[in-house]
Amino acid sequence: MSEKEIEFLAHAIRSYEDGWDELSDEEVIQRKVQEIEEQECLKDSQYAREESKRQTYQKNRSGEKSVRSYIKGVTDLDRTTLICYLLFMGQESLENKERVMTRERLDQILLECGYAMLRDGDDFDRFVIQYLEVDDRMGFLMESVADAARSEKNFYLYHMYQGAVSENKKLRTLID
Repeated sequence: MSEKEIEFLAHAIRSYEDGWDELSDEEVIQRKVQEIEEQECLKDSQYAREESKRQTYQKNRSGEKSVRSYIKGVTDLDRTTLICYLLFMGQESLENKERVMTRERLDQILLECGYAMLRDGDDFDRFVIQYLEVDDRMGFLMESVADAARSEKNFYLYHMYQGAVSENKKLRTLID
């Protein structure tokens, strides 16, 4: 960062922290980085999976734990999770309609990430294709979930996080 950016960031941090006025700009930033790292370690320990608490959502909050793992780069996104994030995270609020996900855009992203394009013969992919083609996407999603519940079946997203894996060990063996 430039000196001006460092000064700006330190000023912004000082506006939220009492007693940091006497610290240099670099010390303010270092202290804030250290605080953030300590908070992350605390969160990691809170969300750490214990063998005795296997797969109970309230205890481990597995969805939140998985999202944290993706964000931190500990776990790679599987194809289903990537598709779901691209489709359901903030798409409806996009003002720029060119950025709204289409089948063509999704197929291109999947190919560039090394995954297969959407396939008409796959149940989940067919659901995604239909979702992309309807005018009322949220209504279609809600109706699809309701249909699965009425049929006493798990919806496609039920096991979304289970296909994700960490390839760090494999990557290290390739690098070494």
